[in-house]
Amino acid sequence: EGDHSEAAIIAPNGRAAFARLRSGNLMVARAMGADVSARIAPASALRVRLQRNKLSVAFADVGYPPLNIMLVDAPPWVAALAAGEAP
Repeated sequence: EGDHSEAAIIAPNGRAAFARLRSGNLMVARAMGADVSARIAPASALRVRLQRNKLSVAFADVGYPPLNIMLVDAPPWVAALAAGEAP
């Protein structure tokens, strides 16, 4: 609540997004059927991987499915997260 996006990636099909928030937290959002699901967490609660322009974001708990997005070019902030650097 009351947070704002500083940078975001939206999947080519428009059904998923990954954002860095002003507070330093990260947000995963996805369309699931007729609903939208969004989850906000600190970077320490997420595993961010970047391999061959495929972004994979998984939460520490297994109750929320991982986010997978194909990228043409990964923005520097995503590459930094995947390298383990703080947002």
